[in-house]
Amino acid sequence: MRALALLASLSLLACAASGDDGGDPTGRRDAGGVDAFVPSADAGEPSDDDAGPAPADAGPAEDAAAPVDAGPLCEPEGDCDPFDAATCPEGRSCRPDETDFFRCTNHEAEPLGLGEACTTAASCAPGLLCLDFGDGLRCHPLCPEGSVGACPSGWECSGAFSGGSCVRVCREAPPRCDVYAQDCADPADGCAPTFDPETEEPITVCREAGPRAVGEECGGAAGRCAEGLVCVRSGDVNRCRQVCRPDGAPSCAGGEECIGTVSVWEITYCRAP
Repeated sequence: MRALALLASLSLLACAASGDDGGDPTGRRDAGGVDAFVPSADAGEPSDDDAGPAPADAGPAEDAAAPVDAGPLCEPEGDCDPFDAATCPEGRSCRPDETDFFRCTNHEAEPLGLGEACTTAASCAPGLLCLDFGDGLRCHPLCPEGSVGACPSGWECSGAFSGGSCVRVCREAPPRCDVYAQDCADPADGCAPTFDPETEEPITVCREAGPRAVGEECGGAAGRCAEGLVCVRSGDVNRCRQVCRPDGAPSCAGGEECIGTVSVWEITYCRAP
């Protein structure tokens, strides 16, 4: 994680580059210059059932320690409490400086609410930061590290600050989906396996599909698989495989059979017998 540089007094518009698996997943900024660490959407390379028990690197690259409750103790260093608006006088909000020290700073007379488009660090109401996670600058809630359920419905505690602070940032959670039906609303998305960043539950969510076709290498700099495919590790190589149901829908091609199984998620895919 990179050092933060919060310029709360400036109207600085910082746009984050939207990267793919080969880009920098940490390049998200707030309107005050904060770099927010964003866990990669790629859950790693699911392991082939022939590879034995799922190895530790079959999941997220981040620390996979399961959170214990919805409100773990979080006492950030500073003159105020970012989770208690009453610790700052009216017209001021508790925000971190460049060292993650939380101070009361001015906010606009009519601050913006959850998810609203913002322009400066002072735009958002207390408890919110103006951040860009690839969809434009918006007001994002703060949450305690390791929290489960601390974020509003439909959001997840998956953004992180550097400097050792226990304060994190809520992001809108990607929609859940059926990996076989590929029922994502956005035609550019595919349904792929990942882990819930709060509970570490294996789930499938909608995310931007990649260009990699069946049999092509995938993951990391190689890029994501196209819609309907899953990136599977077999031995030392990660390749895109066609998702299938054992009942034959969709059917496998090229002499393959629906006999592969992605560990943990129990997703079946086509492979040679």
